[in-house]
Amino acid sequence: MNKDYIFSFLKKYPMSILLAIIAINLFSIAGTLKENGKILKENGKSLMYKEACARYYAFYSSGDDEQAESREKLTASIVDVPVEFVDPFCQRML
Repeated sequence: MNKDYIFSFLKKYPMSILLAIIAINLFSIAGTLKENGKILKENGKSLMYKEACARYYAFYSSGDDEQAESREKLTASIVDVPVEFVDPFCQRML
């Protein structure tokens, strides 16, 4: 290929080349945002679990047995584990 052919192609299709570059950049940005979204979703769920466990322990130490059982059931539904595994799960989280 000679230089004249390349320059004539660039002169003939400058907008198409620019649009192709923009499209490539947009696909790259979309891929990065998708990965970051997955990471944020995982970290956000972990933070939600830690907060639920912290509340579970705070309420467990200050309430009576009936309130503690109620809080344990609520925490189990939030962290999506069986009630009997709430305490070990929260010990691992905190």
